[in-house]
Amino acid sequence: MEVDELDYIYSGVPTGYFSDIEDDNESELQEVSSDEESGEKESSMEGNEILHDRHSCAEESGEMHFMLGMTFANAKEARSAIVNYSVAAGVKLKIDPNEPQRIRARCVNEVSCPFNLYISKDGKKPGLAVKTLINEHKCFRHYSLSTASASWLAKYFKDRIYKNPKYTAQMMKHDAEKELKINVAIDKCKRAKRQVIQELDGSFKVEFSYLAAYAASLKRTNPGTKTEIDLDKEALKEGRKVFRRIFICFESCKRNWRNGCRPLIGLDGCFLKGVTTGQLLAAVGVDDNDQMVPIAWAVVDKENKNNWRWFLCWLAQELDLDDGSRLTLISDMHKGLLGSIQLVVPQAEHRWCARHVWANWSKKWNGGELKKKFWICAWSTFEEEFKENLEKLGKVSKKAAESLVWYPPSRWCRAYFSRRCHSQMVDNNITESFNSWILEARHKPIISMLEEIRIKAMIRISENKKLSDQWFNNWSPKSMEFFAG
Repeated sequence: MEVDELDYIYSGVPTGYFSDIEDDNESELQEVSSDEESGEKESSMEGNEILHDRHSCAEESGEMHFMLGMTFANAKEARSAIVNYSVAAGVKLKIDPNEPQRIRARCVNEVSCPFNLYISKDGKKPGLAVKTLINEHKCFRHYSLSTASASWLAKYFKDRIYKNPKYTAQMMKHDAEKELKINVAIDKCKRAKRQVIQELDGSFKVEFSYLAAYAASLKRTNPGTKTEIDLDKEALKEGRKVFRRIFICFESCKRNWRNGCRPLIGLDGCFLKGVTTGQLLAAVGVDDNDQMVPIAWAVVDKENKNNWRWFLCWLAQELDLDDGSRLTLISDMHKGLLGSIQLVVPQAEHRWCARHVWANWSKKWNGGELKKKFWICAWSTFEEEFKENLEKLGKVSKKAAESLVWYPPSRWCRAYFSRRCHSQMVDNNITESFNSWILEARHKPIISMLEEIRIKAMIRISENKKLSDQWFNNWSPKSMEFFAG
């Protein structure tokens, strides 16, 4: 199936990534010695058959050390290991100029320090091996190393910058001093961060170009799955295909919700954490055992009425929600979402998350006693009970009680909930759990993120199926606890 590539919608990385980066020219020189291999007395491998495990490129810092016979795939890998060793041990090394078949590294203070490392071709075998090693230092530890270049720092701190857009050059400098015991200039940290951002920005753009092909692949390999990509209309007029938003709902998620969940859906949006700005909208169900069940999700540029209406229209179509008369929704009080629900599923019962009601109400009416009384009101089972509890709250503050009912109690108090979804849930913890569940994925480029969410959802469905197969009857453990209590 031929699928056109999509242009990258986001024009660049958010300001926060570059807030502490200046435009500097990097000048990083290794101390180099061109001395040839000498005839001094050294430990060597001549005539030796000692073999050691191959060097792992994963050893970035920490307890890096060399052994006779240690092998390397090529000179680049060997030089990388020498640099890692230099930083980990805090030693300044002279490294011979680039040669594809041999490398020598010695301490800069070679007159008084005997350390000597020689790596060369491993006979007829592929790769290089440590042939000579005097693994002894008589020099003091150094805290300023040219081997800890901006490129090396970029590699070491890459994951942290990926996961935290607010990770600054100053934080990098502090962590380098604490973890690596080295002093690095703030300008070098800025250059390192810039390298990571440039690499990251490139990977995000590449994944956006393959998004249409990824969506087509999902539908081809998961029959019944809905993927919908919406393009920017203004760009289309100019003959360009620019990504705007994507909706995904897997057939297995639809079946799981229809066959094993209450007619209750939590709705929420959360920010993406990576280079690209945007938000992820999600619809999450809850099964008989009160466990989170992912249903559908979408990536959009922002959380607004237009995007929520678009998301809900596709959700209603895929789940056959009609006008929502058999459905209960729970969400925060986002204005765009409130209006969209009225347009798409006007007959659905719409609950407001009590925690969000409290968060808004408590901006003016705060305090431990008021908070306690608020939650007693929210958990009231009958209307008369709610009125009594509201009256008790009024004794603490009459104006606070009057302002609380400005938020319609039918939205957040159990006493007014319908029985259609068989749930007394007053908060939207299921979507908060989902947002936390995918937190790590939200740092990744778009396809990597969507693929990780897909895998997590499929694993969860499988694991929940295995658990339900162990039930003693058709009632979930949570239901049995409720009846027993």
